[in-house]
Amino acid sequence: MRITKSNTKKKYKKLLRKKLRNRRKKPTNAHLSMISRDKHRRMMEDIYEVPYSEITKEMILERRKLKRSKDKQRQKHVSEERYLEERYQVSLTQKGPKRLEGESYEDFCIRRKAENGLLKEYLRGVWIKKEN
Repeated sequence: MRITKSNTKKKYKKLLRKKLRNRRKKPTNAHLSMISRDKHRRMMEDIYEVPYSEITKEMILERRKLKRSKDKQRQKHVSEERYLEERYQVSLTQKGPKRLEGESYEDFCIRRKAENGLLKEYLRGVWIKKEN
């Protein structure tokens, strides 16, 4: 076989294809599931502090009960935020976000904090009580 330019190009392309095929491929679904199983195993061993094979259903159920009892301690009702009794004009007391002339930085911070608090309370609204 005579060596020509076209033959060398073909050989070069074949070599390139082989190199590309040998590159690392994306992990398969089986490999990914194996990795996630391994992560789950390690996590469970860390939680229960025993080997994975020794974790029983009773241990898992007991842990769930403990978690539920902790959840019951939390408040699940309206927060302790303050609501206004009746609406009033907040804009009269607001002086704006800019520092006033002759106002120290500390006074400015305190004033802004107070104004923002008033504004939040105002925007939160007023509770309307049902009269039965």
